[in-house]
Amino acid sequence: MRRLAWSAILAILVGVILAACGGDGGEDEPSSPVPPAPTQTAATTPGTPIVTPSPSPTALPIPPADNDPATRAELRVVHASADLPAVNLYLDGAAIGRGFTLGQFHSTPLYYAAGRYSLRVFPAETVPGEAEPLLDYPLDLAQRGKVTALIVGTAGDLDVMLYEDDLAPLPAETARVTLVNAIPRGPGISLQEANQTLLRDVYFGVASEPVEVPGGQHTFDVVAGTDLLAETGIRLSERFAYTFVVVGDPAGADVQVIDIQARVNDVTRARFVHASPDLPAVDVYLNGEPVARNLAYRAWEEWADYPSQMAELRLVPAGTVSAEPLYEGRLTLSPNRAIDVVLLDAADRLRVVQVEEDLSPTPANGARLTFVHAAIGPIQVAIETFGGPIPGLQPISFGTASRPLAHSAGPGAFFFLDPNQPESDPVDFLPERDWQAGWAYSVIVTGYPNTEPVVLETEVGVDRTVIAEQGIVTQEAPEQPQSVEIRLINALPNPTPIDLEMDGEGIFQDVQRGTSTVYRQFEIPPATLLVHDSASGSVLIDEPALALGSAPALTLFVFQGETGPRYELVPDMAFDIPGGLAQLRVFNAAYNKPDLQLMREDPSLIATAGPTPDAMPQSAEIAMTEPVPFGWATAQRSVPAGSYPVRVVESQSSILVHTIRDATFEDGASYDLVILPDASGLNVNTLLVAHEG
Repeated sequence: MRRLAWSAILAILVGVILAACGGDGGEDEPSSPVPPAPTQTAATTPGTPIVTPSPSPTALPIPPADNDPATRAELRVVHASADLPAVNLYLDGAAIGRGFTLGQFHSTPLYYAAGRYSLRVFPAETVPGEAEPLLDYPLDLAQRGKVTALIVGTAGDLDVMLYEDDLAPLPAETARVTLVNAIPRGPGISLQEANQTLLRDVYFGVASEPVEVPGGQHTFDVVAGTDLLAETGIRLSERFAYTFVVVGDPAGADVQVIDIQARVNDVTRARFVHASPDLPAVDVYLNGEPVARNLAYRAWEEWADYPSQMAELRLVPAGTVSAEPLYEGRLTLSPNRAIDVVLLDAADRLRVVQVEEDLSPTPANGARLTFVHAAIGPIQVAIETFGGPIPGLQPISFGTASRPLAHSAGPGAFFFLDPNQPESDPVDFLPERDWQAGWAYSVIVTGYPNTEPVVLETEVGVDRTVIAEQGIVTQEAPEQPQSVEIRLINALPNPTPIDLEMDGEGIFQDVQRGTSTVYRQFEIPPATLLVHDSASGSVLIDEPALALGSAPALTLFVFQGETGPRYELVPDMAFDIPGGLAQLRVFNAAYNKPDLQLMREDPSLIATAGPTPDAMPQSAEIAMTEPVPFGWATAQRSVPAGSYPVRVVESQSSILVHTIRDATFEDGASYDLVILPDASGLNVNTLLVAHEG
């Protein structure tokens, strides 16, 4: 905070005003060059004794918490002043950090309602009313804002630098890096790797433009001119934004790099398809925002990117504003997926189904086709060509889709038959058309009289494979694939043990509910996956086209969805876990609940004895994780080591769902906490699974 010198007369006048008002004065009021000692100072004007208390007696309100992602503001504070000792942090009347030292920050954001607050910094072991704040900074938090407040400068000239991560979506295998210079009066600094400059000449109090770099292991050098100030080795996770805050004294001694990470905003690519024959044209709203206008039967909206989340879908008659909705429901927009949202069935029993598309490149001589059964009447449709049934392509049920089919490029036609009525006429017929290599097609079978199926097409490009008699083979020997480690967690709600088979080889057998296997090393990443019931041998999950990404280690969660067993592969990132902390990731397998969140008691927020009302926060709980939709995993986060109660709440309503009375996290250990439905299907249970090597 900048401090201006005042004349003696003006200081007396300000003292008179403060004594009369009993407060700290206005926001624009200059302060003394040096913070006064925490004792009362007598000042006089002719005939009138004035006493000005140094600590403010005015109690500030507790900032209201807000867990709604649509309205809340997120705040993290970073101690980035090299010569500032340990401090206590307050946001208005709430204690938000005790004993913060250089390099400490809120790894999990604090969630508050939007508004203007006062961020105050006090010497450690003191509270408001016992000492003058070292810094009193007016802080504006906007709805959906994600603010990082860095305490910078010297101990006698503190300031706050506000910074907001660039959380725009990133491609796979890519991270984003930003450099922040927090060395007061120091030189411009640059970020280099292998003698290549990534970010150049960043000066004090400034954040660089972000740069995108490949995920994986990196060693970065922080330099000033030709001088090496610091070196940091770090593994960058894909689709994460990293901020490197460089702290130290102006002479360049003892320079440190604080790395702060945040997952970028995931997106889901979606398009809306109208396939209900008697449903009128509709306007489509997602979370209250219009995403399609006047969508009529057999029409569709082109691809668009939407935030990955549980989204509220509403359909209203086209051109209306306040009409009764024709449909209301929720969509699960899973991250980094592409889905067709299809409106089907009769209007009085309207259904909305999500069909996942594979938009990866096709073989060099092939197209990719997905068939969707939206024809009212037949329970199933079988798909044939002029040459007869297609090997391996089973009949598809109404409201579902086939697996993506690799189909040779060139001309081809399809018949759609009712396998339960073999003598009946075809349900639908798609005349011969030229299927293009490098394109993905979605064929919506409507069965509408004398009208061929709807064909949606997307150009996706080709890879280095071809379709041959023996299947899909590579055109040439690819580079040696990166090896991968995979472990399995059985998160099914029933006590069924399971077996895992990959590429036809048995990998894990008899994995009990709520347990984790060790990692299995694969020199060549597997391409298929089968999960069996260990007792009966029945197939629970059959995945013939496994997508592993580039992470060197993965956890395979097998869990229960509304329609049966599902799986999710989640990358495991290696982090150095500081002393006194453990690492935690949460996986939400509770299909019967909305978005869930973990809360814990924070000892630094527990009210302390004393006369200062603004040191008494309303709640001593903080969020351990961000809200977690069903089927998602959080990023791995640091949590305090020890044993303490953890609460599972609905993130938007804060309704208590479950309490773990004595969750134990050992120092330096890494855990997965799985939330899953209980036996009744109404409540939830939790499984805390330690990582095993």
